[in-house]
Amino acid sequence: MDYVGLLFRWMHILPAAILVGGSVFLRFAIIGKLHSTTAESNGFFDREPSARQAWARLVMACSAFLLISGLYNAYVRIMGFQLPPVYHAMVGIKLLVGLATFYLAAVLAGRSARAQRFRQSEKFWGSMLVLLATASLLLGGLMRGYSIEAPKKTPKEVAQLSESGQHLESRQPSDHASPLRSN
Repeated sequence: MDYVGLLFRWMHILPAAILVGGSVFLRFAIIGKLHSTTAESNGFFDREPSARQAWARLVMACSAFLLISGLYNAYVRIMGFQLPPVYHAMVGIKLLVGLATFYLAAVLAGRSARAQRFRQSEKFWGSMLVLLATASLLLGGLMRGYSIEAPKKTPKEVAQLSESGQHLESRQPSDHASPLRSN
C-alpha cells in the first residue's frame, strides 16, 4: 500500500471538505440568515471579529494543505501516467479556480480595508465563493473519474526516475476511457 499517496490524498480531501462545507454554511446559514433578519449594513465578520479570526486561520490552513497536496498529487499523476491533453488543461483550470477560491475566502475573512469593502457585499461574494469552491470540487471529481491503468511505479520510484532523467514507459488509457467512469 502506498501510505504516502494515501496521506496526501487525505490531506487534499479533508481540507477541501472543510473549505467547501464551511463556505456553504457561512453563506447560507449565517450570512443568509443575518441578511433576512436585519437591515444592518455591517457584515457578520464585522460584528463577530473572533469568528472572522477563527475562519481566517481555517482558510489559511486549508489553503496551504490543498496547495501542497494538490501539487504533489498532480505531479505523481502526471509523471506516473500517459494522460490525455484534456487532463492537463483541467489541472490548469482547477489550479486557477482553486487560487481564486483561496483568495476570495481569505479576503472575506481578512482585516484590511479591501476585506471590509468585500464584506459590504458579503452575500454576493459569499455566493461567488460557494460557486468557485463547488466548481473546484466538481472538477476534481471529474479529473479523478478519468479511467487510466493503475501505475506500476510507486510515487517513490517515479521521483527516482524523474531525478535520474529516465522516462516511464508509455501507458495508454484504456480503450473505454471515460471521464465519468470511476477508477
